[in-house]
Amino acid sequence: MIDFMSYADEFKEMFTDTWLTPRGVTFSEGFAITSLMKHYDVDIMIESGVAYGGSLEMIAKCRPENIVIGIDTFKAYSDSLEYAKKRLHNYGNVRIVVGDSLKVLPAILNEASKDLNFGIFIDGPKGDLAVDFGHYLYDNDPRIKFMCIHDIWHDTPQATLCRKDFDNVIFTDEPDGVFAEARNEIDSHMLKINKELCSPSKSSLNPEEGLGYFQTTMEEYPYGFGMAMIERP
Repeated sequence: MIDFMSYADEFKEMFTDTWLTPRGVTFSEGFAITSLMKHYDVDIMIESGVAYGGSLEMIAKCRPENIVIGIDTFKAYSDSLEYAKKRLHNYGNVRIVVGDSLKVLPAILNEASKDLNFGIFIDGPKGDLAVDFGHYLYDNDPRIKFMCIHDIWHDTPQATLCRKDFDNVIFTDEPDGVFAEARNEIDSHMLKINKELCSPSKSSLNPEEGLGYFQTTMEEYPYGFGMAMIERP
């Protein structure tokens, strides 16, 4: 099993900007994904559900050696595609694909070399459909070394479904779970920096206006938004 704490110092040194993107992931959740990428030495990371590119930028910045593909219809938020493209245009390892992940993601896997290893992050679709989609991908492609499914808390029906469908599941929000020490280390560190810079604020796509959103988020969701992490045995 991965030792998340062994990657904590690297992440803390790399991330000093504490602005949290609306409709994105917490810092500890982004840390979990990038740590799994390093641990499993994946070649390509695929994200289903880009929105405004918060998690995609975190992944691309932390793991520049990896190809990072983000897939989204960009229909949920009318300004999201333009925003994500502008935000990510300086990252040479990022490729944004406009389309339905349910169709595009399997097609990418089918066309890719058999020698490549993948990590998958499902941040859309949501709920049972996300778990079913993840189960389909995971069962049909051994090149997928790990998978993360966002917006799943450890005590929900979707978590029960994950435990039924997958052998090795860790939930980022479990208060005393496997990830608890790393979650506390990362989010406490980033929160301390953020409090030195600003007061709590509402979310905003303008970093100057929304810098304190991280504080607001941690007050409302002290364990994060919830994410299931599935590791290949």
